[in-house]
Amino acid sequence: MLSAITRRSGNALGFLACAGLMGYALYAQYVLGLAPCPLCIFQRIATIVTGVLFLVATVHNPRGVGARVYGTLFGLAALGGTVISARYLFIP
Repeated sequence: MLSAITRRSGNALGFLACAGLMGYALYAQYVLGLAPCPLCIFQRIATIVTGVLFLVATVHNPRGVGARVYGTLFGLAALGGTVISARYLFIP
């Protein structure tokens, strides 16, 4: 029987996803030689902020109102990254 994922392990998975994204971005920059544009750098910042929030939430393991506060912060950080990536659509 499969057990439900806990809040702490979900936050840890979110952190690992952000760390993986940053790992690939740095690999693409330093190994593949792809220079990031300014919008890419801003997306990296949004990913790092989201990852740090996930890491803090993993250590803190909030419940109740704290979990909702972290959820709101995750959403705002991810929304910032989404807005930055949507900006690519308007570049000629």
